Amino acid sequence: MALIHRTRARTHAAPALVSTPLIYTVLPRTCAFKNILQEFPALTKPVNRATQPRHEVRHHIVTHGPPAHSRCRPLAPDRCHSSRAEFDHMMQLGIIRPSSSQWAAPLHLVKKKDGDWRPCGDYRHLTRSPPPTYPCRTCTPSPMNCLAVRFFSRIDLVRAFHQIPIAEEDIPKTAVITPFGLFEFLRMPFGLRNAAQTFQRFINVTRGLEGVFAYIDDILVASTSEADHAHHLRALFGRLQDAGVVINPGKCQFGVASLSFLGHTITPQGITPAQVTAIIKFPRPAMEKQLRKFLGMVNFYRKFVPGIAVDASDTAIGAVLQQRQGKQWQPLAFFSQTLSPRQSRYSAFGRELLAAYSAFTTDIRHIRGSDNEAADALSRVTISAATLADDAVDYHLVSREQRQDTSLTPLLEGQTSLYLERVKIPNSCDDLLCDVSLGYPRPYIPPSLRRRFFDAYHQHRGIRATQHLIRSKVVWPAINKDVRQWCRSCIECQRNKIHRHTKSPSRPFLFQTVGSNTST
Repeated sequence: MALIHRTRARTHAAPALVSTPLIYTVLPRTCAFKNILQEFPALTKPVNRATQPRHEVRHHIVTHGPPAHSRCRPLAPDRCHSSRAEFDHMMQLGIIRPSSSQWAAPLHLVKKKDGDWRPCGDYRHLTRSPPPTYPCRTCTPSPMNCLAVRFFSRIDLVRAFHQIPIAEEDIPKTAVITPFGLFEFLRMPFGLRNAAQTFQRFINVTRGLEGVFAYIDDILVASTSEADHAHHLRALFGRLQDAGVVINPGKCQFGVASLSFLGHTITPQGITPAQVTAIIKFPRPAMEKQLRKFLGMVNFYRKFVPGIAVDASDTAIGAVLQQRQGKQWQPLAFFSQTLSPRQSRYSAFGRELLAAYSAFTTDIRHIRGSDNEAADALSRVTISAATLADDAVDYHLVSREQRQDTSLTPLLEGQTSLYLERVKIPNSCDDLLCDVSLGYPRPYIPPSLRRRFFDAYHQHRGIRATQHLIRSKVVWPAINKDVRQWCRSCIECQRNKIHRHTKSPSRPFLFQTVGSNTST
């Protein structure tokens, strides 16, 4: 004989002196709390949505302009079958009906946690509605309210948004076009703007209940004792039953010591992020979309991350980009900006948001080394041997003439638009002063060698062609002016120049036929 603990599934040896059969059963507390639902049978009974609800909340859709109509989007066979089955089920529940509306939003499917698909409407053409005015609560209860709490329950609602009717005049605006017909929603669908605010207004029937925290369609009940928890659940179930709400007992949790609620793990010791491991092991973002995903996840848990907030004064904002080297942070770049008179009137939150936004919009981007050609040109610039083989100028001679050129002094002091750097000549100890502003080296030619270089590359191409060719190989101040003057003074160019006359000469012979027209 053995004693079976049904809560922990453990078997204990029974005393040998007991001669009569003994069955020891421990009923979990969660069953006792769950049995409270039997006192409110309407909460678990499916209700046909075609009947009028017991509450007065309605969702209104304000639009401007003519109706918007979209084409039907093609669906994969499995998604089409799943969405059609869901639409048939919603038709039986009275959530939708066939439509002849001039409005039509394309069908959009969202994958559920269980792998099934939730049909929604792509109502982006309705997002021009006025912004929401009804406030939603913060997505987590206060950590202080969870201290010393021993019992938690989470209530899951059945088709929460579908428990809110659409205003009669706005029903045609919810029409969704599918491969199997056009349907409009009698109850509030997913994807509408202000839908969360409408449901928050409805779920605030729980306002004033002790130990109850409701965020849209998620309801948390927290109590310090078993008796208080049972009392809190009865009060909540009474309010929900009066409002005509239906809950899903299979997805509810009753009387547990800890639970996951809106991405947080809630325990008697407080609230902790449920995705700590995921944040720590999050892969390094390599794309802008991945970076936004990481920043959004970290910002969701910002209350648990020390030093994530920024600050701003009444007159200016500032930021610094740092990199950790060893055990110290080394600054890489600084940013500061004086607030305009209009920005200085922002609230404290607005100024802090402006500081964070400005710090992340200074166009700091990561470029792979293989793609960073500009940096390679500045840090590892060289003259290739192939380039020297094609050139008709002795670069060693250019290097010697550069050392004797006194006109280089103002250029090296920055009084020019050229970006001059010392570049090694391959297989030589000499170097050349080159311009690297275009990403490749262009040697600077001293005045004594400029005409020689022009004669080597001129080839009587014309002024513009010669300027383009020489500028692509070398640089010096006023290079276009010098090339133009030398081309115009070139005897061979002038001898072979084609003169294009824009006016034709008058005919040298007499007219054979003369026509005239006179009127009287």
